[in-house]
Amino acid sequence: TSPRRELNLSNHMKERLALTIMLHVARNFYDDKNALPGKQLANQLNIPSGIIEGILSTLENQQLISQTNHKVPCYLPAQPLEEIAVADVLRAIRHTNEEQHLNSAILKPDSTVAAVFEKFDNILDDSFSGQSLKELIRSTTDNNTTIS
Repeated sequence: TSPRRELNLSNHMKERLALTIMLHVARNFYDDKNALPGKQLANQLNIPSGIIEGILSTLENQQLISQTNHKVPCYLPAQPLEEIAVADVLRAIRHTNEEQHLNSAILKPDSTVAAVFEKFDNILDDSFSGQSLKELIRSTTDNNTTIS
């Protein structure tokens, strides 16, 4: 057998996938459908289960989703949908594992770089902190747009 190659995702794809997963979980909850297991999410998104599991773990660690007690765990929002901001989901992915690996506290301070990231974080907050998953779901429902 050939060694299993691990698929590496760019940070952009991790953020995009995390928001897509959160929207699937949130939409199912909002529409009173059954909670989704990780394998079903992987199949729906056509993404390997291992990648989905990593993103689910991050979202769970950040208390954005929680597992059910079913034999096969399924995922539900861990907070009311109106309290989960799009920025929270993106921030969860952007800062995952920082406490375990190289992080900004270890880097030698550079005021120019710090200013760029402060501006970027402010733009993220200004653009998406006020937009909840519930609002995003409602806007796509109102516009007859499918989230996938």
